[in-house]
Amino acid sequence: MLVKKILMAASVGLVFASGAALAERVEHQVIVEAQVPTSSFRAEPIGRWMDNPLRMQWDMNSETLRPVAGNYFEMKSTLGPITAHLDHPAVMRNVADASKSFDLTVDVANKTLAVGTPATLYTAPEAASGQTAELTISAIAPGTGFEPGMYAGVVALTFESEAPTP
Repeated sequence: MLVKKILMAASVGLVFASGAALAERVEHQVIVEAQVPTSSFRAEPIGRWMDNPLRMQWDMNSETLRPVAGNYFEMKSTLGPITAHLDHPAVMRNVADASKSFDLTVDVANKTLAVGTPATLYTAPEAASGQTAELTISAIAPGTGFEPGMYAGVVALTFESEAPTP
């Protein structure tokens, strides 16, 4: 009887030991980012709206795309005026046929941005006190109208501030 109990305990121990030998492991790596702006200049989105694509909605009555609005940047500069420009043309292309596209108008703080030509968003005194600027992206209808399909694009903009030259 004692031998049976010893054999039973040993077999239970082997079951637990074999279970441990069969353990599986899953590892994950998480990318963490942080941008700490300088005390002299910042232009940061308010909220997490830049984490996901912004979606233009189709207006069936006017057969146009509604502008994307209601997304804001917090800006402040003690260096001087704050300017912004587009890094490349703002265009939406059909994902199935890149020959189909339409242009976008990009406004920040009610100023229309262009490629390479800085638009002054805020003067030096305005920038020094800090401002909240709305981003608005509007579709420009092609001459033939919008063609059905899924469209995507990237709006790349740059904010700058520098001390005025004497």
